[in-house]
Order: sequence, then C-alpha cells, then structure tokens
Amino acid sequence: MKPYLSIVIPYYNNLEGLRKLLSSLQKSKQAPPYEIIVVDDGSTTKPDIRNTKYEIRVVRLPKNHGPAIARNRGVAAAKGEFVVFLDGDVEVFPDTLYQIAKVFKDDPDVVALTGVWVKEQ
Repeated sequence: MKPYLSIVIPYYNNLEGLRKLLSSLQKSKQAPPYEIIVVDDGSTTKPDIRNTKYEIRVVRLPKNHGPAIARNRGVAAAKGEFVVFLDGDVEVFPDTLYQIAKVFKDDPDVVALTGVWVKEQ
C-alpha cells in the first residue's frame, strides 16, 4: 500500500532524540498509512532503529551537509502523497498524523501546513 504521508527526519548524532521521536510516532492513533525516512547526515553515531514497530528506511550521506540537504535527500526517497518534516529533537502527540491527514483530506486546496510546538519538556 502506498503511504499517504512520508515522514522525513534529518539525523545527526542525536540517538536519544531520534528514539523518543520514533517512540512517539509509534503511539499514533488513527494515522493514515505512512513511511518513515531517516536521513543520516554523516553522523558518527549511527541511528540504531532496529526495535521499532514500523519499517524505517535510512538514507546515509557520507558527510555532514546540514539539515536542508538531508531533508531534500529524504524527499527524493519519499513515496507518499505528502511529506512531513520532523526534527529529531521533537515528539508528536498521538493524533498529530491524523490531524495532518485530516486537513489535506478535508480541503484539497491546501498544499502546505506548518506546525506549532509546545514548550513542555
């Protein structure tokens, strides 16, 4: 099944943050089909993602180029209808992916969204 959302995560030496983000994604409720693409931006600590519920593709860059290039490489590998960019130092609410998909499904004229963040740790 083709994913509806492609979640692109640039990764650079923040394994703990990446694990928290992936854990929060696994708790998603009513999410549409999605794929996760982690772009390893030349890290010295490789993203260990073996113990996850979903298949995650890793795109590896040979050296650090910064998050913009990492995001672009992730988009090139994406198969979903819409791309969601998440940074490795965030966590999502259980309904985040559902809410994103709902906006696009409810209004076909919407072509982009931006999120807000909650400052709670």
